[in-house]
Amino acid sequence: MRNNRSAYETHSYTWKTGWEYYGSVKIGPQDPKIECNGAEMPVGTNLYMALHRVRREDSTRVVWADAICINQKDVHERSQQIATMGDIFRNAYSVLV
Repeated sequence: MRNNRSAYETHSYTWKTGWEYYGSVKIGPQDPKIECNGAEMPVGTNLYMALHRVRREDSTRVVWADAICINQKDVHERSQQIATMGDIFRNAYSVLV
């Protein structure tokens, strides 16, 4: 992702599990799912709600989020990516909180 400063935004959020209430919406304990590049994938409750909060109805938004962009089941990949997260956030167009 180097030299792609305007190509993506990053998202900073906390991981949570279990039943969560967001207003009148009850989510959990199983992770909600999103569609990413045509494939359905589970994400944590906080990330799910955060992505819906920043979603644009009229345009595309490229957002880097560790739970989506890092294969969480691959310890080697996860370790490598975590080591570069500072650069990933630093090179982003913006950081969504």
